[in-house]
Amino acid sequence: MKSIGQKVYSFLSSSKKIGKYSVDQIRKDSGYQINSNKELVKSIAELSYHNAKYSLFYRGQDEDYLNQVRASSLYPTIFRPKKIMSATISLRYTVLNSCEKKLLESIAARKFAGKGKLQSYEEIRWSILQHYRVCRTPLLDISSSLRVAVTFAIQKTGKGILYVLAFPKTHESITYSVEERLLIIDFSRICPPSALRPFFQNAFLVGDFPKARKKLANYDFGNRVIAKFIINENLKFFDKIDNDMLVPNEDDEFYEICSKITKKVPPAFRGDTEDPSWDG
Repeated sequence: MKSIGQKVYSFLSSSKKIGKYSVDQIRKDSGYQINSNKELVKSIAELSYHNAKYSLFYRGQDEDYLNQVRASSLYPTIFRPKKIMSATISLRYTVLNSCEKKLLESIAARKFAGKGKLQSYEEIRWSILQHYRVCRTPLLDISSSLRVAVTFAIQKTGKGILYVLAFPKTHESITYSVEERLLIIDFSRICPPSALRPFFQNAFLVGDFPKARKKLANYDFGNRVIAKFIINENLKFFDKIDNDMLVPNEDDEFYEICSKITKKVPPAFRGDTEDPSWDG
């Protein structure tokens, strides 16, 4: 995945107004403090206007995880934590392939809209396995919804980090960018409608293209971060989305399917494994 090489318009912790900074400066900054919902929306509006060549997406986390040079780092789950052996990554891909096969077997006798696409594209299968936390994948969750990302940022501790990431303009349900060496999945456009989570989360996923098989610095989606905001639930942001709405399980056909697959995955390889050194 190609880094954003040129300076972008953004905010730093010391900023009084929007200015031009390198992505490296933004990643190493502590983050711009947001004090109200109105200020957040205004800041996003300025980012969108001044960085009009990009499509902007959001990701919320309870903590800003840093790499060895103290820069924000956003690796897909298959490449976490910070220090990971190549052999472990290889094993995780083996588990991912096994989970894909089980998913295909589970849907073989079912009838639902979108089945053909799910059978044809591994990116859709990865997205399903990622969203239902079956196993680790080479994809990173992002959202087109500011409210969704804010909810994820503050749901654990009441405070967190909101990242704004910049990607090429997309017009397809799956975009493969040779120039930027990445893929972007508009999951709500290609996901089977019987899988509810992606629709509630305005879900997009991003990954390296061609797909990564080992951990390298240029697979870090921190390279696409153009703003980093510090937020707190006491500052009257959007009303948080209830967890039952954000992560619906009832009447979700794919929650049932994926729960059965998850039980067959060794605990250390599951997507819901808590990793205190590198969450998200």
